[in-house]
Amino acid sequence: MNDPLQTQSNNNSNFNNAEPLGPDLDHLEEIQNPWLRASYKSALEFFQRDNVLDTADRETLFNNYAALTRSELAGGWGAFAAVFGTPFAYQYYKTKGIRGVQVPRNFIFGLGALMLGTWISGKMVYAKQLDILQKQFYEPDNTNRAYRQYNMMTLLPPGEAARWAGYFQTTAINPARKVVDPRLKFQNVENKIEGKVPPSGFLSQRDPMNLYSRPGYEKNKGSNMPTKATDTMATDNNTHSFENSNPNDVFQINFEDDGENINKNNNIPEVSAWEKIRRQNNVDGLPPSSSKE
Repeated sequence: MNDPLQTQSNNNSNFNNAEPLGPDLDHLEEIQNPWLRASYKSALEFFQRDNVLDTADRETLFNNYAALTRSELAGGWGAFAAVFGTPFAYQYYKTKGIRGVQVPRNFIFGLGALMLGTWISGKMVYAKQLDILQKQFYEPDNTNRAYRQYNMMTLLPPGEAARWAGYFQTTAINPARKVVDPRLKFQNVENKIEGKVPPSGFLSQRDPMNLYSRPGYEKNKGSNMPTKATDTMATDNNTHSFENSNPNDVFQINFEDDGENINKNNNIPEVSAWEKIRRQNNVDGLPPSSSKE
């Protein structure tokens, strides 16, 4: 039977000795500084531990860090109230008044007590939570859940408990909000430095819906374009009236310019007023002579 503590120690060593699987940083002069390299390794270690958590793990971690936040608030402000308010209480007990208390000095001491109380209370609750997780290593129904939570909590100290409580709550509801693999981020940086243009996004493409580049578009593109007005349209008294029609006001859309240019069709021949009247009344024949009898 394997010792749970020994297994946990092996897991920690694997996390600490994890080799970066992303792009090699040595050949990139722009990101060779030690601070950025250490930040990259920390981000990779966080991603490796965060990526194996399930929803139940995230809910438990949210509860742990929320409890840490409440304890830090209670401990910090309790210490501030004790240090700042004690001189007032003592002065009132002794003189039945609060005159003579040095408020600025008490306030500065209170701020120091606030920071110290926050740190002490957070450390106490944090150590208690780690102790609870360590005891769960020996439970028979343990399925490495306590290991995953313990690994994550040892990586995230209680200094930013409120931040991590919000993160685990958000990712428990929506796992897509998890931290992105830092190897992909560094790959994008490498491509940008080397001048490689990333693929354009969906909305930045010229024809994202393939409306003008689909198969057969060149063959059928004229079938949907407006046509000239016909005599049938002009002679249909039930659906078309002379007052509402003007054969010279026919517009044609240029689909090759994505519908942006609308050009007026000037190829329609001029029609005389007599011709319009004959077409409206469905009368054939030549127009009357313009000479006087």
